[in-house]
Amino acid sequence: MAIMAIYSSQDIDRETYNRFRAAVPIEPIPKGAISHHVGFDEEGLVVVDIWETEAQLKAFLEGRLYPGARKLGLEIVEPRVLNLHALWTVEDAARSNIATPAPAVA
Repeated sequence: MAIMAIYSSQDIDRETYNRFRAAVPIEPIPKGAISHHVGFDEEGLVVVDIWETEAQLKAFLEGRLYPGARKLGLEIVEPRVLNLHALWTVEDAARSNIATPAPAVA
């Protein structure tokens, strides 16, 4: 069953997220990943991922995401996992793709 993983963190701002993505790229796209959405509200990072199965999400977390977070000294953020009830996307999702900007060089 498809699932939705929701992450939130007050400790991750845009620049930290961009550094993380540069150090731990999403490519190659993990097996079972359907979509990845990132936004920021007044409290910080909010991520919503859609996966084919919870087992595939867990394999990605253990194999790539958590090791990358540890490497950068970031706190591990456990997702809230829900069974996906419905999913709707536009026919041409590529037209709405917003690339992550490269992190600033310190």
